[in-house]
Amino acid sequence: RLTAKFSAKSEMGAHLDMGRRFGRDDAFGIRINAVKSDGRTTLHGQSKNKELGSVALDFRGERMRVALDAYSVDGRTRGGMPLFTTFASGRIPDAPDPNLNPLPGARASEHSKALIASAEFDFNDQWMGFASVGTKRQGSSGYMNNALGRNARPSGAYIGMAKNTRSFSNANAADGGIRGRLRTGPVGHEITLSGNAIRQTGGAVQGPVTMWASNIYAPTPPTLTAGPAALPKSSDSTLSSIALADTISFLQDEYLLTLGVRQQRVRTKNYTPSGAVTTRYDEHAL
Repeated sequence: RLTAKFSAKSEMGAHLDMGRRFGRDDAFGIRINAVKSDGRTTLHGQSKNKELGSVALDFRGERMRVALDAYSVDGRTRGGMPLFTTFASGRIPDAPDPNLNPLPGARASEHSKALIASAEFDFNDQWMGFASVGTKRQGSSGYMNNALGRNARPSGAYIGMAKNTRSFSNANAADGGIRGRLRTGPVGHEITLSGNAIRQTGGAVQGPVTMWASNIYAPTPPTLTAGPAALPKSSDSTLSSIALADTISFLQDEYLLTLGVRQQRVRTKNYTPSGAVTTRYDEHAL
């Protein structure tokens, strides 16, 4: 499927979605998505660009199932941002022309990439194992919080604000376990033993905040600042757990009782821009 897009003023794009199964018994599958759009928006002087690519692969065998998913998303905004402002009182000013650009010249970009792999294997008709791993990298820079304003009056006068920011958020995750069925006399059991862990790191920093007098009906061009040069890590957390669950069935599975126990652990650290640890947390619970 190919989908075309056009929106005023001249933002054009296309989306390709293509997939099929093939091989013996259609065991293999592939699906691809690709998106590209670019052009000027209705906000005067602003343009946007978006690119997305993703691929999904899988194999369905007699006893094994495997999947691999990956995507990449990039978005860029150039030439300005829309306005968000608070009000000075309960007297709300009339809405301004939505095409007005309160932050001409501002830029912003964001990206996200991820890769996930998973597998299941049937040892026999009663027991199977499963596992998955994944990683994600995400970041942004520029005037991501749009144009901010304070105390808009009925006349339209307000205090403009702008801040150039950078941030990142990365994650690595894995889980795995075994699941199976057995019977102890008239009682059936469906047992799952599993473990998982995810580590997340992130950081965010902003440049100097600039402020100026403006008006929502006739915006005053702001003074834009350069973005932060460094982007240090500010947080690091690891969440992990191991669990055992048993769903017990009675009287030909008419009654079910699920029992479970989970050991969880949370470890976090926060850092100063120089890398020194400011706070630390390490606790677990059953």
